Amino acid sequence: MSRAKLFAFLAVPSSVAVYVSYQNSIPTRPPSAAPCDFPTHGCYDVAVVGGGILGLTIAREIMLQTKLSVCVLEKEGCVAPHQSSHNSGVIHAGIYDPETALKTKLCVRGNELMYAYCAQYNLPVERVGKLIVATSEGAEVEKVRTLYAQAKKNGVKGLEILDNHR
Repeated sequence: MSRAKLFAFLAVPSSVAVYVSYQNSIPTRPPSAAPCDFPTHGCYDVAVVGGGILGLTIAREIMLQTKLSVCVLEKEGCVAPHQSSHNSGVIHAGIYDPETALKTKLCVRGNELMYAYCAQYNLPVERVGKLIVATSEGAEVEKVRTLYAQAKKNGVKGLEILDNHR
């Protein structure tokens, strides 16, 4: 097992040190780091394994809430190359579950926090909304009304019922 591994330094906006594994290649310097940024060794208080959305979020929160130094270890050649970069981008509103469910509370609050975060850091985000359609009269229309009432109880904002006139 003679695979050469080199951990390269990437600077991310939150000042978290992210080490990315380069297998079978030894670059003269990491592609996104200035020559002086490449550490020969380092000592950190916390090492987070995995540079996906969870790993980077955990590292960011540790740095924001403590005075600990943090590095993120990622085996791939960039951050978030797998599941974190393949999501659909949906910011769930919290429409379907009862208002007492933790999932509902987290969706409603997370929705507010995500849009606030994007606004604060001038990140592009689209509020495309959700259109729930009754394809027939009767029971389906009643289901839409029930969902509307549930979403109101859950604290979802921007709700509107449309009919064939609008």
